[in-house]
Amino acid sequence: MILMLLCAASNQGMFAIAGLDARSIALGNAGVVYPFGAVSAYYNPAGVAWMKGKEVLLFGNHAFGGIARTLWGVYAQEDQGYGAMAFSIYNLSTGAFDTTFTHSETFLSYSIAKKFSKVFSGGLTVKGYFLNQNYTYSGAPFENVSANGFGLDIGCVYRAMPGLFVGGSLRDIYSPIFFSIPDSANTHYSQVLPWKLMLGGAYIYPFPNHMRLSGMLHLETGMYTRYLGGGVEFSLPKNVLSLRLGFRKFLEEEGRAELRAGVGFVFSGKTYLLGFDYTYVFDANVLGACNVASFRVRF
Repeated sequence: MILMLLCAASNQGMFAIAGLDARSIALGNAGVVYPFGAVSAYYNPAGVAWMKGKEVLLFGNHAFGGIARTLWGVYAQEDQGYGAMAFSIYNLSTGAFDTTFTHSETFLSYSIAKKFSKVFSGGLTVKGYFLNQNYTYSGAPFENVSANGFGLDIGCVYRAMPGLFVGGSLRDIYSPIFFSIPDSANTHYSQVLPWKLMLGGAYIYPFPNHMRLSGMLHLETGMYTRYLGGGVEFSLPKNVLSLRLGFRKFLEEEGRAELRAGVGFVFSGKTYLLGFDYTYVFDANVLGACNVASFRVRF
């Protein structure tokens, strides 16, 4: 089905998005334990427990030769007594490459996380999924396809020593998707997505004058592919400017690897922080390079 081909080609959708904000993508999609904050709602809900204040993160991407257009927004806040939380909404849709076919999928998620000690946190994410696919030419095999479903993620983060974090998350523990195709038989069917395991670690080394070097590794196994990712981030004093370099190596496809480089700018005051991040992914998949940008506000 074209639906499954699109999801597999973009490595997105079906709760299997290829990464979200520009910062974590620049670091090889290695976001299980770093960076903490709103983006943890995607990679590992337990990471939300380590953030400070409140944060809004906005992400946009127009990639793969115009085939995929992605938009994502998340609001997160630190522990208010009952635990830290995050709410996000994400949409993947087709671009203008084909006027006879449209595809749109949206998911909503709610994450809650709690620090059970000074060194350990756990988290849970509940996700809802909605899809609509339309063909606009006569004689199409399926004029309209719709689907909905839900999913569950759990995760944990452990600070093994100052600066060293390790963690993991199980994604799509139970994620049934229900399809409806209004053909002559009015077809309905469902499938349960296989769960995915994400493991990662990060070490943050503080240099004098508040400079910082961060490195991380990440392994993901799942429905579409398995990969190993990692990266380094070097931040100048007060994190005003950050430089990032990362990679992602696909374990099942010999010779397939992605390099990415990124830059980040932060403007902060006593009660706020504004951050802008940009990443360039070299030759992403087989459909060309990819530009990614995201904007975050912490207050």
